[in-house]
Amino acid sequence: MSDQTPTPPADNKPAIPNPADAKSVEVFMKLPVADLDENTARALMGFYIIWAFEGNHADFKSPKINLELVKKLHAREITIGDFVKDSLNDEISSKLLLDKADSFSKYYFKWKYISDAKTLLGDTFEASWENYTKLKVKITERFTYWAQDPQKALDEKLKESDPTARAGQLSVRGDHVFTIPPHPNTTFDEENFLILLEGSISLTMEEKQRVIQAIPRLKIEQIDELISIFTEEKQKFSELENEFADDVKKLKEEREKEIIRTEEKKEEIAETGNDAEEAERIKREMGL
Repeated sequence: MSDQTPTPPADNKPAIPNPADAKSVEVFMKLPVADLDENTARALMGFYIIWAFEGNHADFKSPKINLELVKKLHAREITIGDFVKDSLNDEISSKLLLDKADSFSKYYFKWKYISDAKTLLGDTFEASWENYTKLKVKITERFTYWAQDPQKALDEKLKESDPTARAGQLSVRGDHVFTIPPHPNTTFDEENFLILLEGSISLTMEEKQRVIQAIPRLKIEQIDELISIFTEEKQKFSELENEFADDVKKLKEEREKEIIRTEEKKEEIAETGNDAEEAERIKREMGL
């Protein structure tokens, strides 16, 4: 390997979705909804889109939004429930929201929004402006927290179902897969480096091994560049995980299987080595 910063080859990499190519459209709620009566479901959809209207998070260019009905809703000439039925066709989705609110909604809507509403308003409730006033405070609070650090917020969401999960990276493992070889000419945070490298979703195990082997020959500037690359990758995959959860999940599973196979090979080699040592010991004891 040359003295250049190791760059993994692009060949044979699983396809990674690019958010710039197309917006991932998700339907957050659509009638009928299991376990929710019709009025409550319309209230949930109505409250959420009104919050988006008031916070300038809605895409008013969307053909899904009837601007004349928006004006009537604002003037309270029609009910919230009727607006959901007549303007939204009893559906709320990504098509109604601008990008930032869409990303937030993919994080929040199906995870906590309904439970937040039930905590504040009960299991069933009407699509009243009074109820909206109560709920919008909680939605805004959740949005503000998410906007401060989307990756941290997503980490917390993932850890609720899996304590080892990390947004934009592979799950935490008990022990490190790799050991950094001696590097007398550089000093850096080896623990952080290993966490970022081993957690990389885009790199294969072979590519990660090549990075490890190159460390003794790298300058500190190159080490710093690698850390920067891994950190940026973590942030990008965190965004992708919110937009394309299923695609990233599949890629994560593939990378996790690679780690398991590597660990199994290590165990086989260790067992083979132990068997050979035991055979030599017995032969010595027998004077052979």
